[in-house]
Amino acid sequence: EVLTMEAVDGLPINDHQGLADAGYDLDDIGRKLAWHYIKQVAEDGFFHADPHPGNLRVRDGKIVWIDLGMMGRITPRDRALIKKAAGALAAHDIGELTDVVLTMGEIKGRINRARLFSDVDELVTRYGAASLGGMNMARVMEALLDTARRHQIGMPPGLALLSRGMATLEGVLAELSPGVDMMEIAASYAKSTLFDDVDWGKE
Repeated sequence: EVLTMEAVDGLPINDHQGLADAGYDLDDIGRKLAWHYIKQVAEDGFFHADPHPGNLRVRDGKIVWIDLGMMGRITPRDRALIKKAAGALAAHDIGELTDVVLTMGEIKGRINRARLFSDVDELVTRYGAASLGGMNMARVMEALLDTARRHQIGMPPGLALLSRGMATLEGVLAELSPGVDMMEIAASYAKSTLFDDVDWGKE
């Protein structure tokens, strides 16, 4: 049995000179690439978990994602909890972030809540002081997953794939368009979709 997909030519996303010669703006590509990925995670709940340069092409003015063999899924519930975790981190709300970890994960042993609270406090102190533009979201997610593992809390498998995918994509962006910041794009995306789920009649 053979799975085939459309033949995709175009320029590899790491052929920076070729893209520039073809008239593309690398920063524009970087912004759109980050926006694409954030939409996959935040809106679709279905994202490319291995977005390295070999899996990205630019063809006819569009970014084409290929080799979809490693994909991640985030449930609507977990997407809401991730959003809540990001808000708690930004607000330095240790209690809220601790609650998110306990709610999202599967508790596999006895929890020392005081120790968990202390470890989350340390994580917030380490990463919460960074400005939005200076925050490495993949590193924050990895630290959060490590904290959960230490406390025998099993997190959804999609989060590990997301952490890996974001780290890979941030590496692509750093080479393609260093001035483009994924977290700033994420903030812009969040503002643009802030009221998408509001039931205006009910409100």
